[in-house]
Amino acid sequence: MGRRAAAFAAALILCVSLAGAGVGPMQLVRIERKSRDDLARLRRAGVPVVFEFRGSLLAEGTAEELEPIGRLGYRSSLVANVGPDDDLRLLGPRRSREYRLRYGRLGVLLEEDGQLLVNARAAGLGEEAFSCLSEAPLPRRPLEVPSPAAQAGQAGGTADPLVQRIVDAVDPAEIDRVWNDLVANPPTGTRYSTSQGCRDAAAYCRNRYLELGYRPEYHEWDPRHAPNVVAERTGAVHPERIYIVTGHLDDLPSVGPAPGADDNASGSVAVLEAARVMACYQFRNTVRFLNVTGEEQGLLGSDAYAERSKQAGEDIRGVLNFDMIGWEGDGIPDPENLDVSYNSFSQWLGEAFANAAETYHTGLAVDAFYCPSLTASDHASFWRRGYPAIIGITDNEDYCGHPGNYPYYHTSDDTIPNCGAPDFFYATVRTAVATLADLAQPFKITFERSAYPCGGSAKVVVGDADLDTDGSVAESVDVEVWSTTEPDPEVLTLIERGSHSPIFDGEIPITTDPPQPGDGRVSVTEGDLLYARYVDAVDCDGSTDVTYDASVTIDCTAPSIRNVGEQDVTDTSATIVWDTDEPSDSAVIWGEAPPPSNRTEDPAETTSHAVELTGLQSCTVYYYDVESTDPANNTARDDNFGIHYHFETLGDFGDGLQPCHEGRVTIEDKDVSCTGTVAFHVIDLDLNRDPEAVDVAVVEVTSSTETEPELVTVTETGPDTSRFDGSIATATGDAVSDGVLQTADGDVVTVTYRDADDGTGSPAVSFDTGTVDCAGPAISNLRVESITDARATILFDTDEPGDTTVEWGFTPALGTTVSDPALVVSHAVTLNTLSACAPVYFRVRTRDRHGHESTGGLPTGPHHFAVGQIPGLYWKATFEDGAPGWTLGGEWQVGPPRGAGGSSGNPDPPRAYNGDAVLGHDLEGLGGYPGDYEPNISETARSPVLDASNWTNTRLLLYKRLNTGPGDDASIWLWSGQGRPLYRSGGSTVLDDTFSVMSFDVGPFADGRPAVQLEFRQQSDGAGQYSGWNVDDVIFKDGSLPDYGPCGGCGEAPSFAGLRSARDRDGCAASGVDLSWEPAAAWGTGAGGTYAVYRGETPDFVPDATSLIASGIADTAYTDPSPPADRTLFYLVRAENDETCSTGPANGGVTDGNDVRLAAADWTSRPVPAPITTLRVRVVGGAHVRLEWDADPNAVEYRVERSYSPHPEDFGRIGTVARTWYEDVGAAADRENYFYTVKGANECGQEGVP
Repeated sequence: MGRRAAAFAAALILCVSLAGAGVGPMQLVRIERKSRDDLARLRRAGVPVVFEFRGSLLAEGTAEELEPIGRLGYRSSLVANVGPDDDLRLLGPRRSREYRLRYGRLGVLLEEDGQLLVNARAAGLGEEAFSCLSEAPLPRRPLEVPSPAAQAGQAGGTADPLVQRIVDAVDPAEIDRVWNDLVANPPTGTRYSTSQGCRDAAAYCRNRYLELGYRPEYHEWDPRHAPNVVAERTGAVHPERIYIVTGHLDDLPSVGPAPGADDNASGSVAVLEAARVMACYQFRNTVRFLNVTGEEQGLLGSDAYAERSKQAGEDIRGVLNFDMIGWEGDGIPDPENLDVSYNSFSQWLGEAFANAAETYHTGLAVDAFYCPSLTASDHASFWRRGYPAIIGITDNEDYCGHPGNYPYYHTSDDTIPNCGAPDFFYATVRTAVATLADLAQPFKITFERSAYPCGGSAKVVVGDADLDTDGSVAESVDVEVWSTTEPDPEVLTLIERGSHSPIFDGEIPITTDPPQPGDGRVSVTEGDLLYARYVDAVDCDGSTDVTYDASVTIDCTAPSIRNVGEQDVTDTSATIVWDTDEPSDSAVIWGEAPPPSNRTEDPAETTSHAVELTGLQSCTVYYYDVESTDPANNTARDDNFGIHYHFETLGDFGDGLQPCHEGRVTIEDKDVSCTGTVAFHVIDLDLNRDPEAVDVAVVEVTSSTETEPELVTVTETGPDTSRFDGSIATATGDAVSDGVLQTADGDVVTVTYRDADDGTGSPAVSFDTGTVDCAGPAISNLRVESITDARATILFDTDEPGDTTVEWGFTPALGTTVSDPALVVSHAVTLNTLSACAPVYFRVRTRDRHGHESTGGLPTGPHHFAVGQIPGLYWKATFEDGAPGWTLGGEWQVGPPRGAGGSSGNPDPPRAYNGDAVLGHDLEGLGGYPGDYEPNISETARSPVLDASNWTNTRLLLYKRLNTGPGDDASIWLWSGQGRPLYRSGGSTVLDDTFSVMSFDVGPFADGRPAVQLEFRQQSDGAGQYSGWNVDDVIFKDGSLPDYGPCGGCGEAPSFAGLRSARDRDGCAASGVDLSWEPAAAWGTGAGGTYAVYRGETPDFVPDATSLIASGIADTAYTDPSPPADRTLFYLVRAENDETCSTGPANGGVTDGNDVRLAAADWTSRPVPAPITTLRVRVVGGAHVRLEWDADPNAVEYRVERSYSPHPEDFGRIGTVARTWYEDVGAAADRENYFYTVKGANECGQEGVP
């Protein structure tokens, strides 16, 4: 990997020159991500994005170039104004840590993904402070995005037998031989890019390719450096589609012994072994083997090669880069996995690699993840030019939160033995080969296309070098071709391409005429399979007369186009979308006047089409048709029945982009309260009838409850603005025309604007919808976790964002409230002032943004849990009663922390870990550095003398938050006759921002000792003051027992809300009753527990041994397998904890006393609903199709189906409801004609079919 050790050993740094080359003011801005498609979207808008992080992008440009960022709805912030003398450098994770230790935040402009962006000039730092030339510089030119075809890669599928044979040919002995050859590096001992050793390595690779039958070339990119080496197997079907495997040849150190076994002879070996095992085969796509140089100097060789490819217009579909794959890893995780990083447009390639490992049984565990900021190797040269690429490395050097660092990197100790066991390396090579071969598509016989129509001809291709026996003439070979319709094969003669080629091809006519054996044509019908067969006289492994078959589909029908529309319309661009019923390419024919004539295409085959049109003019109507061609070359075109589709671009009249003549209505807040107000606005230039006056217009507002529209006047916000605002109050209740919109929970609210002229002279309808919310957030998964002797955390989830309130106390009356106003869906409140073994009662509440509230408690009162204890406790200091017996030196204090200090690092915490008080350094703000330790001190806090005579297996636990700087030493000592350090910061920087537990097994120094003391110490030099120690809950205990545990004694029952659901598994068979419930929130004085199920025939049955049907259930669901059929039964579920001192049915634990009973029956048959013959259809708000029907007494649900035709086989389900109406939202305004049917269904799914 491209890094160079200079000022710091094994430093990791990206040296970035961002000096402004232009004369105008340049800004470097950080753009917050919204999705992984952001790069493509921003670049299409002309934003000069130059770098990607996981959560943001960096763009460099003028204010005018950066203007589209806000217009597209992105949030951005200024990182720096970039001048011609600025020297900005982006440091990798390991290097960032070293920089912080030495320089703190000096010159730091940005910290993200563990990396620092540093302005070296502003910091006054010279080249000696950095390890420059270590990675490729951030390019001045913006990043490019792939072509649509390059983004259409597949993430793998079923195994290809030829690929499996290629993978199985990978030979560890051959890998070892080549690996040893490469690391020898004669005569210089190094493969540094400018050395003779690197040139010799390049010659080795070239000769190896020649031996394998390739025609390699040197890519001489700089006479000072060894050349890149390239070998190619040109694709027989798609030579333009290129897949590359690469690894860099050069290494470090630059002088002396530099075997570079892991970095990066290992990657080079993978490339050469792939070339060896693939040499015998031909491929549909082009595959290249690329050994690059100059990587350690900044990706120079790969950058030159990628640029050459870009200038040549090459269609590189994917690049596999391997760098440092020879090391067996640090064993974390176990088994070790290969870290595979991809960027936003290379995810499919990372997934293809992971799938190949599994599909072809390579034995490699793969962790493929999104990491666009890892630009320290040659894949980045391809990323920058819009080519999909991935990098595989044993451990990711801390990029994107994935740890692991090869200990011998860039040293003379980077040897094959130091890489460890080679099995991981072999598995990585097998996976590299599997991925590359799968992408390249090996064949012995193949069809040119994946499908053919019912006419024309089919091209058959054979790839076999053995057939080329005479280089002076074009030879031939016979194959057999047949179809499902014509099973007797026709013989097709294939002719060699040229006079010295392994590729032979020929075409056979396809016809729908009846079969005529021997006529040289193949008869087919729709849906047939077309076959071809070739018998290989001598196969790659030496086998003889091996039969190979190929097959494709006959497809005589063009794609069906539906759901044509526009998205993301701006003043200069728009995206046209549509769906097809089969994969096909995309084309939009468009222009400013009908019939349109411009054409924009996307060759990628998909069923969900999206084509972006750019370079448009503002406030202009554009007409368009869409076209799709399937793999069989059947083409469909939708021109909207000859009148063409159309849209109007937006305009900017001083307040940002807005509609022009094509009016648009927008609801301000789509989340509508049922007792609030719906606000909306209309924008339409045509409504601005009098530029000197405020105009008005009328819109229609409906809801699912009130389907007849309320008419609302919208008023222009000012003269000549063309924006019209309005609102209507909402309320619950029955529909009435009263100027208030009646709603119910889940209703769709629709605001409709009827535009008299959409810019083409025709009327149009614009609508917007919102959803009504009348209910508080639904609470689920309520639980109490992390229970100790002094604290516990109450957690719950909600189905929508809500605030968090916990009422709690030591009695059911509660009395204390903890609240957090943040609206979240995962809620957590920690109680940290508890007493060991005490009962705690609590109730949770949450309100959504509208103030709708939900409460979580038991049906009979609040939830409850029991505080735990410390098993085997010897001694504990909580500091709540001061520091009796402690000796506090210097500025050591006991008391509440106050958030003081932090002149360097983090300040003291605002509160204790548990209770109110801590032991800390300068809690009150003393001395010359209030809240921080002073310069040049050595101050201690020592505990009272503890008698450990009867202690065994002693463990020390404590909770600390420590901030200490470079050159200072924070330490913990145990004294038992002599002092022993348990912990030392040793001059390293520690910057805790939360409390964390420290644990030490001190039995050898404390057990049986009559006098033991614990000491905290802080020593400092004269530079940089930090807040020091904050310590809470110091505990000595028996380490053979758990740190914390329940108090036991069967004192508290579980807190359990009871049964939630009981339903018949199959209404038409004796299949049982399914029960489910939420987990118990807490288990009382137990550590866990199970559930017991009771059943009775009356709602007041007694839950005892006679009604018990199951116990010891660990899950939160149970199926009663054989209840009495066809009768109503009643179920009760109770929780039992894991104690053994009570009367619970499973283990004698304590059971809760909930009395939630639900009824269910195991029906063996149910009446079938009658066909729905009362279906009524009407349009609501000019936008939705509303279906209504009469209820059927035997239906428990209604299934709504829709079709584009009246044929029954074409209908598909679009919704299922229990009520007797359904709204197909937007169906009245989406340019389609629909047919509908509704079917009632009973409990077992039987439908009433007309």
